[in-house]
Amino acid sequence: MVGNITLQKKLAALIDEVDGKVGIYSYLLDRGLLFSVNADELFPLASTYKVPIAIKFLKEVEKESWDLEVRLEVQPEDIPESSAILDHRHFSYPGISLSLRNIFRLMLEYSDNTASDLILKLAGGPHQVTSFLRELGYVRTQINRTTAQIFLKTAQQESKGLLSTDQDSGSPEEMVKLLVQVLQQDLLSDTSRQFLIECMSRCKTGNARIRALLPNDTVVANKTGTATGFVNDLGIIDLPLANKLILAVYHKNTTVPLKTSEALIANIAKTIFDYVI
Repeated sequence: MVGNITLQKKLAALIDEVDGKVGIYSYLLDRGLLFSVNADELFPLASTYKVPIAIKFLKEVEKESWDLEVRLEVQPEDIPESSAILDHRHFSYPGISLSLRNIFRLMLEYSDNTASDLILKLAGGPHQVTSFLRELGYVRTQINRTTAQIFLKTAQQESKGLLSTDQDSGSPEEMVKLLVQVLQQDLLSDTSRQFLIECMSRCKTGNARIRALLPNDTVVANKTGTATGFVNDLGIIDLPLANKLILAVYHKNTTVPLKTSEALIANIAKTIFDYVI
C-alpha cells in the first residue's frame, strides 16, 4: 500500500472484509498520488473499457473523421445479445437511426453494449484503441474485443468453469492516469473533454458505487464495469476550490454478492473523500 498511514489502515479494514483482490488508485489533481494498493496489477476492465474507447473516438471526431451530428443506421445484426437500451427485446427490425452524439451518450450513460460496439468500430477497432494507449505510454491496458465477442467468449468459458482475465484488462493506475491526462493536458480539446465528462456524470449504472455515500451535491463523473466475479468503478469527483479526486476501484475474483462489492466501492470512496475534505 502507498499513502497516509491512517488512510491505509481504514481502507485495509474495508478490503479485509471481502474475498478476491481489490485494486485502488486515487489521485488529487493539486497534489498527485493519494493512495494505491494493487494498482499496477491487471484487472478485467469490463465496461470501464468504454472510457478509453470513448477517448479514442473523440480524437477521431477532432480529426474530422466523424461528425457527432451524423446519423447512423443501426441494423439488427449490430445489436449484441445483451444491451441496456438498443436491445433485441426492443428493436428486432431495421429502422433505428441515431446521431453519433446520442450513440456515444448511450455508451457512457447507460453502458449500452450496442452503442459501445458501434463507437469502437468508428474508433478503429480494438487494435487501434490499444495502439492509441501505447502511444500515450500505457503499456498494460488493452482493448481486445467487442462486447459481443466478450459475451460469447465469457459464456463459453463459464460453461467450462473457466474465466480468462488477460484480455480487455488494465491497471487501476493506468485508468486513473488516462483521466488525469484528459483533465490536465491537451489530450482532448475543451469541447471533447466537456462532452466526455458530461456523459460520464449522467452514468445510470453507478448510483450504488463511488457516488453512493458522498454528499448529494457532489458532482461525480464515473463509469462502472460489471461481470461475473468482477465489479469496478472509475470516476472523477469534484471537490471544493475546483480540485478533483480521480479514483479507480476494481474488485476481481470475488464470490460475494454484487451489493457487497458495490458497498465496498462506496465505502472506499467515502473514506478517501472524507480524508481529503
